[in-house]
Amino acid sequence: MNKVKDEALIQRAIAIERALTYVGTFTMIFGLILIMRTRGFGNLLGSTWGTLIIMAFGLAVVLLGVGDSGLRPALKHIKEQGEAPARRWAIIGFILTVLAVGVMTGATYVI
Repeated sequence: MNKVKDEALIQRAIAIERALTYVGTFTMIFGLILIMRTRGFGNLLGSTWGTLIIMAFGLAVVLLGVGDSGLRPALKHIKEQGEAPARRWAIIGFILTVLAVGVMTGATYVI
């Protein structure tokens, strides 16, 4: 993006990041509904499943913070600061996403 310096591309990236924020928020809301309809909130504390669910929820909240407080401002200032800060925040977000998916996959197989 830094080489192209295309304003439309930067605005598209910001819009996609904003959409991911909404999708992440809705995913957490539907996750809470799923908890209510399956094992219930009573099983969150004191079980391996609950620990994994709480960890994944925490990772999701951190991911929202990375996107809103780190990546979006870096994308808005990519022309002044270059692409390194945006790339750094994107890599952090990718790592946290992989961790969250791994934790949720582990929660699926816990009895």
